[in-house]
Amino acid sequence: MFICALYELAESCDFGAQKTENIRDKLVVGIKYKELSRTVNDTAVLTVRQAEDTIQQVSQQEEGASRGVQEVTRSRHRNHQQRDFQLTWK
Repeated sequence: MFICALYELAESCDFGAQKTENIRDKLVVGIKYKELSRTVNDTAVLTVRQAEDTIQQVSQQEEGASRGVQEVTRSRHRNHQQRDFQLTWK
């Protein structure tokens, strides 16, 4: 319920792109039990790091795939040029 209230309150704030991070911060600070607060904070930090790592890996994979497609396209283009050149000499 506390999380729902934070999200509702966040609607009237100018958090922008930092909305989720600010809600997380308020959630962690709002917990009365320090050990639970620390655990939630550690879990949140770990989750964010994992998400960022995943985004970076996906981006690298997409870049690699894009380079692979470009190389295949160049190779096909070269093959067509060679074939066309050979046909003109026959």
